[in-house]
Amino acid sequence: MNTSALKSMAYLETQLSTIHDAYTLAITCYGLVLTRSSQSSMCFTKLQAASSIDGELTYWTSGGRVKRSGVLHTRAPAQDIESTAYALLTYIEMNKMAEAFSIVKWLVSQRNPSGGFQSTQDTVVSLQALARFSELSTIGPHQTPNYNVHFVGIGNGFNHQYDVTLGNYDVTHTVPIPDSLDSLSISATGHGVAVVDVIMSYYVQGSTSSNFIEVTAPVSSESINSVTIDPCVRWIGPTASGMILVEIEMITGFRHNVDVLGSQPKIKRYEANGKSLALYFDALDTGNQHCVKVTMERSDPVVKSQACHVVAYDYYEPTHQAVTVYESGILKRSTVCDICPLCTWCHGAHQSVVTSLDDMSMRLIAFF
Repeated sequence: MNTSALKSMAYLETQLSTIHDAYTLAITCYGLVLTRSSQSSMCFTKLQAASSIDGELTYWTSGGRVKRSGVLHTRAPAQDIESTAYALLTYIEMNKMAEAFSIVKWLVSQRNPSGGFQSTQDTVVSLQALARFSELSTIGPHQTPNYNVHFVGIGNGFNHQYDVTLGNYDVTHTVPIPDSLDSLSISATGHGVAVVDVIMSYYVQGSTSSNFIEVTAPVSSESINSVTIDPCVRWIGPTASGMILVEIEMITGFRHNVDVLGSQPKIKRYEANGKSLALYFDALDTGNQHCVKVTMERSDPVVKSQACHVVAYDYYEPTHQAVTVYESGILKRSTVCDICPLCTWCHGAHQSVVTSLDDMSMRLIAFF
């Protein structure tokens, strides 16, 4: 072990008695176990005592029991998922594979429909932990004699059966459920371990995940060719936020003014991706806010523009988010003749100057 690793291990050992939050404890224990510290067993005992148990599930949280809302499953915050993933890695390194299975079940229950988790960071650590468990587990498909899991899904007028085997266990099988179905009963028989997810998708107006963050985006100036908004993000959580990200949906046919963004020191970084503009800000203390200007200028002849969304969230805890909309009245009422007064169908047009769209070498797009 190199000198830096030894010094890091020694420091963590001296701080072990002062650690009281789940995230710091989990990542510290994993570090001590990896370095074969003499304090790793003590840390592991402390980690076990800090766990939360919900039936057959085990996890680590900083905010009490993970809440459920009615019949719909509420995913845990990203930090709790990452804490639990580090705890799983610790259990694996301590060769506690049997006890680790309840942690695996909880992590799997927190996946989103795409197989990831709440944020990039917790997804990376969780996938690392799950992959490591799968590699060493004795309950995987190749370690289970006669591996076969038979699923049956039954509802009103709906019946679907599927077998998970050694030949297809690593391939996702998706079945659409009819909208007319009021209830669905799923059963499984056979030998081995497999996972079934039932996904319900719906839209909500605004964000209901938390009230830790507020965002506004008033239009401060507008014309037929330029719009400026003043997005403000305010943090009202009990403790300081992580890095704040504000994603702005651009007006169709407009692009951001680089000079305006580059002249504002509050904006630490910005990224443009198609119709979206992402602004990065430093962490905010409770009650503080960041306000900036974003100017968009016409790049294409588009009229009848609609309202656009602005989303602000904590980069490390995406569930702490807020949504608002902004809209330009001038652009919403705009017509083709506002941006092309010389077109032949506009009043006062000069046919000898412009006779067709081809003569303009542009495409006019209108949303009605």
